[in-house]
Formats: sequence, C-alpha cells, structure tokens
Amino acid sequence: MHENAALDPFEQAYRRSVLRDIEQRIALHGEHQARPHADRARQFMPFAALKGYEDMARGREFTTLPKHELTAEEARILSDTVSELRKGDFVRVAYYGKGEHRVVEGAVAYKGEAIKTMRVGSLDIAFDDIESIEPL
Repeated sequence: MHENAALDPFEQAYRRSVLRDIEQRIALHGEHQARPHADRARQFMPFAALKGYEDMARGREFTTLPKHELTAEEARILSDTVSELRKGDFVRVAYYGKGEHRVVEGAVAYKGEAIKTMRVGSLDIAFDDIESIEPL
C-alpha cells in the first residue's frame, strides 16, 4: 500500500506544495552546498562584549616600560638602606623586572653583597634592579 494513500487530501496538497517550493529554489539558486568546516565553526566564536579590549590587552603584553635610572643621591640612600638590612627584616621593595615596575613585600631571606643580589621571600632581586626599599 502506498503511504500517501493514508493521508488526507489537505496533507497531500501541502506536501506537494513543499516539494514544488524546494524544486523552484533548486532551479533558481542551485543545490545547497554545505559550508566548509571553518566557516561553520565561526558561528560559535566567543562574543566580545568590550570592543577593542583584546587588542588593548595584547598590546599591553608586549609593552615594556623604561627602567628608572637612580640619581646619585637616590643610589646613595639605597646603598645605605641595603647595608643596614639584616636577614629576617620585613621590607617593601620596588624593583624593575620583566619590563615593568613591580613591588614585593616580605622578609629578607638573603643578602649577597658579592653577587649584588638579595632575596625577599622566594624572589631574587639584583641590586641594579632595585628602585627603593622601605623597611616595614
């Protein structure tokens, strides 16, 4: 038995009209071609709520700030402060590292006059990179 025989006449007419519409679209526009995978995936890309933020953040990643050169007076004060520090003293150290100015607080774990390095917590800082030291 043919499956359309069980359908009422209105359903049969509707299905014929849908098939006729499909045939007309194919005749007018050609057969539908699936998009390449990369184009289909584009619809699932994340939405950028802040226009330009990603470019700004990417630019910040590679922007380096110039190192602050100490004056003779600042260098003398820094040298005096370093010479007075003892293991276990708590300090706030402003230093230049990885292209930016940074601050670390902690206990002086090591001060190596010979290698011109001090350790605050677990961070080694070269004397040449230190901009200021404040005892806490």
